[in-house]
Order: sequence, then structure tokens, then C-alpha cells
Amino acid sequence: MSRLRDATPEGPRRATRPARRRHARPGRLPAAALALSGALAPSAGAQEVRLEWSPPNGDVYAGQTFDLTLEVTVTRPAEGGLVQLFPQALGLPVQLEAFAGVEGLELLPGADGGEVSLVLDGEVSRADDLDPRDDVTRVRLTRRARARRPGAHPLPEPVGRFAVSSGFRPDLVRGEVPVDREDRVARGAAGRVEVLPLPEAGQPIEFDGAVGALEASASLDRNRAVVGETLQLEVRFEGAWLEEGGPEPRLDPVDGLEVQGRRSVPLAEPGREGRVYRYDLRVTSDAPAATPEVRLTAFDPGASPPAYVVVRAPGLPIAVRRPAGAPAASNGSAQGAEGAPPSAGGTVATPAEAEGEDEEDGKPRLIWTPAVLAFIVLLAAITSLRSRRAGGGGPP
Repeated sequence: MSRLRDATPEGPRRATRPARRRHARPGRLPAAALALSGALAPSAGAQEVRLEWSPPNGDVYAGQTFDLTLEVTVTRPAEGGLVQLFPQALGLPVQLEAFAGVEGLELLPGADGGEVSLVLDGEVSRADDLDPRDDVTRVRLTRRARARRPGAHPLPEPVGRFAVSSGFRPDLVRGEVPVDREDRVARGAAGRVEVLPLPEAGQPIEFDGAVGALEASASLDRNRAVVGETLQLEVRFEGAWLEEGGPEPRLDPVDGLEVQGRRSVPLAEPGREGRVYRYDLRVTSDAPAATPEVRLTAFDPGASPPAYVVVRAPGLPIAVRRPAGAPAASNGSAQGAEGAPPSAGGTVATPAEAEGEDEEDGKPRLIWTPAVLAFIVLLAAITSLRSRRAGGGGPP
């Protein structure tokens, strides 16, 4: 591997193998041609920097996230090498301008990582060296992207700025400095991403715009509850970028469970796309045996052929009991998970309802309570005692 020299005041720095940097932003390109830097002066030796857009795999549809990748290949000369110009020492002293000029595509947040550092759009990025040769460094800089509308989306010419030297000399203050530094610019070919419209044929009414190969899973904070308590249901949809306020999953109604709140957050795991939805379910009766099924209609571009699908998170079993001493409740007396009315059949009228029915008939009925019975018994005893006294059978 050729040597890299540091032209900064800190002194010489040894070359390290370029690190791999990942930037998540997608874009679709035609054949990527690259422009090589102009021929270097004989003293600088042969130095080639190649920049090339890589097309995404397969077709890209509106609303879909995909990888937009720039491939950078640098061949070092046998003598001399790249000059370190950036204030921070870099594994690959090249400053690139690429993704910042992309228009019409939404670049999504992403994480970088790798052993080679370089500058991309004004920031230090990292990537892995994909070439095993010491005199060649090849990295792929990737960003995740999404196109909200179909059509052709242009990609700008990528530009690489760097400096080379045929050799370095020692300096008492700065260590080793280049003897014949020469600034160079490499340009790659522009490209474009073709984004297809979502098919209208067979599009379900419930489709809200989710695009991707989604998977769903569900979990509960606990699977036992008492009537009146609240359970928290968490449902994860993973495999597509889902925005806040975007596609909303649907819950099937369940008698005895009432949705009292819902919220969502993006997946926190690096490199994964999706969203977590949390539902607060209040238990209103001992009728439910499972939580509601949660489903989301999406367009899956990876299906064969691409199609609209319904992704489901099945209901989870729960055990519900009534508080101690509470009367048993009949099935269908509580509203469902989406505010559904009580189910017909098997419904027992409450005391208030029974009293209301009596009033409607115009025939109020006496409610026999222990207090009323005691009063009647006491009144009968007093009446009997007075009768005995009046007949002379009692004490004088």
C-alpha cells in the first residue's frame, strides 16, 4: 500500500486502509459512467479517481425507500500519493460532493460505519474498503432515499477534489511535506432514478400509502387483567418507512375492550425501518378472551408480482376477571375496541333500565326491601296489640 503524507501542522500521518462509510440515501441510475481526473504531471505519477452512481436493485415505486449508492475507486501511484488537506486526518484524503445536489428525492437519516474515512458533502463519513489490493481503495457511499412522486429524478455529477504529490520531504516543523503538490478534480457521470407509479388496478379502499415488504408482530405489557384496568398493546410494523400521521393500522372491534389512547414512534434500531404503535385498551367486562387483530394494507414491491397485501398482527390471548364481590356481567354488555355497540342477545337489563320500563308502562311497582318488610311486621304487631287491649284481653 502506498504511503499517504500529512501536510498539516500536526506532522506526518501514516496511511490507513480506507474505511467504509454508509450513507443511507437511495436513487436509481442508468449506466454509471465515470469521469477520470485529468492526466497528472509526470512528477506526480498516475493517479486515478473514479466516481460512479450505482442503480438500485429492481424497480422503484412511488413511496418506496431504496438505496442510492455512489461508488468511489482510488488507485494510488507507486511513488508519492494523496496529500492530506482536511483539518482532520483522513484514511482517504478526498472531498466528495454528491448527495447534497440530489433533487426530487427525500434522503432519510442513516448510520455510517467502516474503517476508511473521507469527506462527503462537507462531513466526515466512513465506509469499508471493498478491494483487497493495497494500491486500490474502493468504497460504496450509500444513503436511503424515497421518491414521493413517480417520474424521472435526476442525479447530479459527483465531484471529487483531492491533491497529489510525487514525493515528500522532511520538515522540522511540519514533519513531511509534499515536494510538488498538485490539486485535482474528478467528475463522474450524472444519472437518474426512474420511479414507477403505484398500480391503480386492485388498489384496496383501506390503502393509506404504506409501500414496502412489511412484517408485523404484537406484544402486551401483561396478559391478565381485572375489569376496569387498562392493558397496553404494542404492535411493530417493520420493513418500510412509515411517517408520523401517515398510514394508520386498523383494529378489529372486541366486546369488552375499549381503545382509550394510541400513539406511535419510529423504530429505534439502526438500519431498520418501520414504526411501533401503542394502544391503551381499557377492560370494560370479563367477556374478552383476546386482544383485537391489527392490520395494515400495503403495497409490496418485492412480491412476485408486486401487489397490495394486508399485513396482520393477530390478537393475543388474555384472561380477564371481575373484581371480588362484583356481579357477573353478561356478554355483549361493553363496547368493542373501536367503540362498537354491544352485541345482540344475552343482554341483561340493569335496575335503572327495569325502573325505566316500569315508568313507561305507567304501572310503578313497589320495591320490596328488608327495611320495608321490617316496617310492615312492626306495624302488624302494634295493630294486634291494640286489638287485644280493646277486647279486654290484655293487662289492665
